[in-house]
Amino acid sequence: MKYKLKSNFTTEVIEGDTYILPYGQNIAMQKRGVKLNSTGEYLWNLLQCTTDYDDIYENFCRYYEAYSNEEKALLRADLDAFLTSMQSYGILREEKTETKHQTKWEFDVKIGGLGIRLCFPQKYIYSYLLDFMTDDLPNHFISVYLEPFYSKGLKDGQILIRTEEMLIIQRERMLIFDFKTNDIVKELSYDLDEKKAYIHMTDSDDDDKAKEEIFLALRSAFLYYATKHHRFALHSASIIYKGKAFLFSGASGAGKSTHTGLWKKLFDVKDLNGDLNLLGMEENRPVVYGMPWCGTSGIYRNESYPLGGIVFLTQGSTEEFLPLENSERVLYIMQRMVSCDWTKEGMEASLELAKQIASSGIGILNLQCTKNDSAAYFMKKEIDKWES
Repeated sequence: MKYKLKSNFTTEVIEGDTYILPYGQNIAMQKRGVKLNSTGEYLWNLLQCTTDYDDIYENFCRYYEAYSNEEKALLRADLDAFLTSMQSYGILREEKTETKHQTKWEFDVKIGGLGIRLCFPQKYIYSYLLDFMTDDLPNHFISVYLEPFYSKGLKDGQILIRTEEMLIIQRERMLIFDFKTNDIVKELSYDLDEKKAYIHMTDSDDDDKAKEEIFLALRSAFLYYATKHHRFALHSASIIYKGKAFLFSGASGAGKSTHTGLWKKLFDVKDLNGDLNLLGMEENRPVVYGMPWCGTSGIYRNESYPLGGIVFLTQGSTEEFLPLENSERVLYIMQRMVSCDWTKEGMEASLELAKQIASSGIGILNLQCTKNDSAAYFMKKEIDKWES
């Protein structure tokens, strides 16, 4: 159900009270002014952004943090009373639409066996996601919606993490991602019970920038959801060799992109992802899944491969393998994961997968190397030993 606001009404504040006031032809038609309380003022502002009943209701419940069925029922009654009142004053009318002409925006994406249902216009879907679209949405999926952003000032709840770019808060059964440096996408709220994510954005005519910020916000929602299904992303660049994925990881500037570039130049291998690789276990063997999120590299594929090995790179003047104890193998993997370790439970989940990968029998090495061709030849010789 949708509504349409009549023209020639506006809000004004008189001695601290907010009124909807008529002007123009509405004065001639003797339309009346209406005083709004705080709830009515919120709903009026919401109507400026969406006139869809379901959207209004869902925003209303989240704004007042109504989680129980009883609380939601009370808010629905308040909403219906407000809309009926606005119609009786001639401020609002129900919009009659031809349902056969309506288009429901739904695009299904599958990544690492997990799904995302994108419930918003295609103009906001980043091109990389199109390569992961599917007609076979798996049973495990999250739904993502776009909604208008309203600033509520200070946010209550438990602060899980705070950085210069992001604030993550848990409130009841909701996670709030506050993107502090974004211009358009300001928040993402993730409903832990219903597996729904809501991207809150300001009005903007810059569709390209909105599309990019939505794409990055989606990453936060997906990676959180993925951890609940034992999938974790590792900061790494990857190549495919002998039917397996080999991951090269390290701190910023360690040379993972340079090293994988040497492999492509010298050995004509293909790559899987230039920045993030999704890891999971299948039949007790580690698997690497392609993802659309790939940093600034632009390198990604919608493919999956058995994990052949993980190589942690450091810069040096010669090529040599540095000692790596068994516990360090686990720790190195875990520390390079983009995981939701804001809680003890999240940290333990990423640690468990790191242990499983480290004990799976794949090669895990710490390579000190140059940025010369010799580094790729040196590493290839070692991998050939594993695969012989």
